[in-house]
Amino acid sequence: CCCQSAVLPPKLHASLPSPRLDELMSAPTSPPDSRPTNFRWVVFFLGCSTSWMLYLHRYTFALIKPKLAEEWKLDKVDLGILDSAFSLFYMGFQIPGGILADVLGAHYFLGGIILLWSFALAMHAWAPNLAAMRYARICSGVRSVATCTGAFSSPSFCAALNRV
Repeated sequence: CCCQSAVLPPKLHASLPSPRLDELMSAPTSPPDSRPTNFRWVVFFLGCSTSWMLYLHRYTFALIKPKLAEEWKLDKVDLGILDSAFSLFYMGFQIPGGILADVLGAHYFLGGIILLWSFALAMHAWAPNLAAMRYARICSGVRSVATCTGAFSSPSFCAALNRV
């Protein structure tokens, strides 16, 4: 658990067995006599809304590609490079994104990713040339993986839903 490393000395922390995912999911996180609040549904709704916006932004690029190709006089190879920039970084950051989400915790990780998300969207709007648009697509690939893998697949996110 990430809280143990802040409290225990490093040697003692290293000797503790790490909990398995099923233990994290089934471990009681609140006293047995307290009832869970409905705030978990707010957290769940915000997570689903973030995922929906993620897919909306991913598929909107497909709708603007013909107009982008016309304005910038791009051929199919250039458009393929833009799509590949997104796809390669989306694929390459799946595992590192999940690990980073577990290390930092879902709250800090998603906060940083939403900042990257905003920056990546602004880069799409203000890109003056193909190279800048390629970097915007790379940032979009990284933030996409982090939002999905880092948030919903992370044991920290599931544990957060169990705590509230």
